[in-house]
Amino acid sequence: MTNNNNPAEFDFVLIHNGNNFHPGEEFTLDPASLGVSDADGTSQLGDGTFAWYRHDASSVDASNEVYAIGGASFTNYFVSNEDVGYYVSLKFEFTDDAGNDEFIYLTSNSPIVEAPNSPANFDISLASGEYSVGETVNIS
Repeated sequence: MTNNNNPAEFDFVLIHNGNNFHPGEEFTLDPASLGVSDADGTSQLGDGTFAWYRHDASSVDASNEVYAIGGASFTNYFVSNEDVGYYVSLKFEFTDDAGNDEFIYLTSNSPIVEAPNSPANFDISLASGEYSVGETVNIS
């Protein structure tokens, strides 16, 4: 017996809340974009699951390295230092009424990059004495 699957159609949008794909920036699923249709039925859609992954290529299918991000099972994710050098993807998965596993990956359009160094803060104490404004002081 052959199970003819009518693939689900997803209308999801992944939003990147940041400008640079740096650790600390947030990715989230746009709640206004949660549309799924499946000719096989979607009564089990509410039992669907979300999971986040990091991977080394611009799609999960093309990746040699795919890692599940532990504890990330919601519709939003804050990128961490462990994600640097990888793309991140949100996977939504559910079983349609015909028993077919349906899923979609929503992927960042750039790998996560290391944040540039922040400006250094110095706390310098000078020995007592007289100093002039603009004077160069050698510190050793």
